Amino acid sequence: MISEQLHRWALPLWVTLALVPVALVVAPLRRRGVPEAVIVLGTFPWTWMALTPLGGTRTVALVPLVDLYDQVTSNPAAAFPQVFANLVFLLPFGAAAPFWRLWFRRFRRVFLVAAAFSALIEFLQYALGLGRVSSIDDVLQNATGALIGALLTWPWWRSTRRGVRAARHPVEQASPGSARPGACAADRNPPI
Repeated sequence: MISEQLHRWALPLWVTLALVPVALVVAPLRRRGVPEAVIVLGTFPWTWMALTPLGGTRTVALVPLVDLYDQVTSNPAAAFPQVFANLVFLLPFGAAAPFWRLWFRRFRRVFLVAAAFSALIEFLQYALGLGRVSSIDDVLQNATGALIGALLTWPWWRSTRRGVRAARHPVEQASPGSARPGACAADRNPPI
């Protein structure tokens, strides 16, 4: 099963691997090049795979979690790679977007933009007649993967956020209940 999947998706994986050296050279030349490279190289192969025709019948599943439940109960061994791929699809976007633009330093924004991109992919799968199931569950799993990516990198961009906040709004005295001068609730709590 795994060798069949590797054979099917060899081209997008090889193209992505070929672009890595280019990204390693070009990304440091741009101010936000590294996060951009992570976003593009991390989502490119999955987008290619999602827009590859499979030759099945195109269907739509708009009731949340029903398609996922059917997959897990009918064939758990086949459902695991599907769920894993859906979670990993936009994880690099969620991990790198807060470093790319300050606007993405809110978890809900990462989730909503990832959900919109995933909904676009699902729409294209249906509109182009690629023989795939266009499912709301895929959208939810993709956006959840992006949220997991943002959560995984939160300790790093949170510290950067603190520096930006301190530069914009210097605090002269300690906030109530804080152990260090200049601390505020936004420094301790994750952004929602």
